[in-house]
Amino acid sequence: MESAISKNLMKINQIIILLQILVFITGNIFLAILIVPIGLILLNTLSTILAIKENKSKTGNLLGIVASFVFLILHKEVIHPDTVPVILAINVAWFIYPVSSIILMIHLRKERKLLHRIQRERDEGRSVIESLGANDMLQDQVYESKRLKQDRLERLRKERKSLSRTRTLDAKQQKKIKPKENRVRLQQKAYQSKGLRQEKENRLAKESGGFDHLIAQVMRWVEKGYIFSVDTNVLLDESSLQFIHYLLEKQRIPLNVSIVVLNELDHKKNEPGKLGAFARKAIRLIEHYQENEQIHLIQIPSKKFLYKNSLSLIPDDRIIGGYLAEQISKDVKIMIFSNDRSVRVKARSLGMEIYDYNNKGLSIKELKV
Repeated sequence: MESAISKNLMKINQIIILLQILVFITGNIFLAILIVPIGLILLNTLSTILAIKENKSKTGNLLGIVASFVFLILHKEVIHPDTVPVILAINVAWFIYPVSSIILMIHLRKERKLLHRIQRERDEGRSVIESLGANDMLQDQVYESKRLKQDRLERLRKERKSLSRTRTLDAKQQKKIKPKENRVRLQQKAYQSKGLRQEKENRLAKESGGFDHLIAQVMRWVEKGYIFSVDTNVLLDESSLQFIHYLLEKQRIPLNVSIVVLNELDHKKNEPGKLGAFARKAIRLIEHYQENEQIHLIQIPSKKFLYKNSLSLIPDDRIIGGYLAEQISKDVKIMIFSNDRSVRVKARSLGMEIYDYNNKGLSIKELKV
């Protein structure tokens, strides 16, 4: 409110200064107009009232009022004064205007400086307040961060206590439950081992029954006069090799082995892994039972015989041709034992009997001769 009054007072004083300087420059002619002294009286009066409210200096305003009253009273004699007192009063009043204007200008300058200082102090105060507010906000944030950190630490402490209490309870419960779990685990292991043992016994019984049936079937063929004649792949397979070994050792059956089969085993005996091991084992088996006159080596037939029976010179065809020549020349019954499908197809087309060990669906891997 005081700032608004100060600004209004300054504006009014500026108008008064302009009018009074104009009166001073134009002289008495301009003062002959009645509205000029009246306006100056009103403006100076208003300025004086505002100055009284703000406790400001009123000297310039009062001088302006006095001079304006003089011209208002003597406005008829301003142009043509006829007495010395009138002339003196007009000249004095006319001279008072620049004095009043100068005093007002001095006051205006002081007022401007004061307003600038007040504005500067307000700006500084505002900046200080803003900085203090920023500091307060920063302090609040730091305090809030510390409070949140303390709350979090307190929550973690409570959770740790709760977890420790839970672990203690769990440990006590585990001490009670552990013996029961151990008993249950041992019972489960016993049941599982019993089940596995029973399953193994059932499998062995099944295999034993199947194996007995397989042996009985082979012996029926042998009783009918058939001589088993093996292919190379039979002697390179673990289960069929053990089966042949069992028949030779336990059942004392005769067995034909082609020279081509022996040559192929000889070529494979140095192979790495199981293939070479089976080839060497088969060669030892052939040598052992040849000495016992259970295994007979079959010679390779002539090319003419092979071509006559639509066979070529490949190893499989020479094996088939050798057994076929043995069957024809000695009038014996040959049963070809092979795991190779193409060998079985060719031999069957030549009217020879085929024994397919793999199609029996049996395994004798656990057979111990």
